[in-house]
Amino acid sequence: MLFLKTSERPRPLPLHNRALDNVMQLPTANVNPFTPHSLMAHNKKRYRTPGRYQYNRYKREFLELAVIGVGQFGKVYQCLNRLDGCIYAIKKSIKPVARSSFEKRALNEVWAHAVLGKHDNVVRYYSAWAEDNHMLIQNEYCNGGSLESLLQERSLVESELKILLLHVADGLRYIHSHDLVHMDLKSGNIFFTKMPSAHKSPMPPLTKECYETGMDGIYEELIKEPCVEEGDCRYLSREILEEDFSNLFKADIFALGLTLLEAARGGTLPKNGPEWHDLRDGNIPYLTSLSKEFNDVLKAMTHPDPKQRPSSTSIFNHSILNALESKSKAQLSQELTIEKWKNELLLRKLREVRKAIKALEQNAQNQSLSCRNNVACVRLRLKHNLRPDLNLD
Repeated sequence: MLFLKTSERPRPLPLHNRALDNVMQLPTANVNPFTPHSLMAHNKKRYRTPGRYQYNRYKREFLELAVIGVGQFGKVYQCLNRLDGCIYAIKKSIKPVARSSFEKRALNEVWAHAVLGKHDNVVRYYSAWAEDNHMLIQNEYCNGGSLESLLQERSLVESELKILLLHVADGLRYIHSHDLVHMDLKSGNIFFTKMPSAHKSPMPPLTKECYETGMDGIYEELIKEPCVEEGDCRYLSREILEEDFSNLFKADIFALGLTLLEAARGGTLPKNGPEWHDLRDGNIPYLTSLSKEFNDVLKAMTHPDPKQRPSSTSIFNHSILNALESKSKAQLSQELTIEKWKNELLLRKLREVRKAIKALEQNAQNQSLSCRNNVACVRLRLKHNLRPDLNLD
């Protein structure tokens, strides 16, 4: 998820036909300004080369392996990059983007991803481009599947919920620190990355958040009059539905609280009805499978008053997540393996440094010995010159 890597933009194909010399070329570079002034770029006239001269980057650079997500606005594909051999998740809009109502949303998502940069708990953005009027976004591929898929098999125990809360809260803390909000946080938008040493772990250890399907979870810029795109109604707080956007950070906290509730008890959240209203009135059910402390955290995160909900930073620093027991055996084993690997790298570098130092010392000794021999030879010659009767042969 990542300071922005420079996007490698395809160069226009050479036009050998002189009759096409007057065709306007697309710009070879793009400025990524996450500022309201950048919105003026939408009003500029766009030029496109004829279709037969367009560079199809998707087909030329990527091998499509599978469809891993389908949403209202787009699809997410698992793709192999033909050049570097790595797997990526590429989101492609279903409908044409240019000059449509969806164009601004798609560009906002790209700009926000670029501003966020790299973080362990935010899916990494690599590049984006337009092709045949469709938006394509190249993101990190998470090989552990989604939380939603995992919940179709089973619910999570408290130790797993603590890991989930720790990682997603850390991702939200990073997003919020850039004055951005997610606004569509849910189980379907949380992905896992399996480490090689943890493939047998019942729950993938690293939680990534998020490349949701269909681009309907856009990071929104927090300005005086934000244009908020509402997410899944099962996770939305009441103030957002009432168009009160004064506490957008806390709307993400509410959605995360309901996501944890869903993960703890299994099943899906209601879309309407009495239970839907109860959840927004603060009537969160007490889960006997969880400790009182964790139930209290869920109740605080879903408080009807957004000002009473904890921030992502306070959740991340909560005592419930700092205890050693909050980590599962698989998580501790994975962290131990990683630390051993880091130590091995440090020892290897230390051995290389020591070897280099020893070589330098040996070289210095050789040079010193050579210098002493030269001095001794000069002294003998001087002595021979002073005593011609001395035979040195």
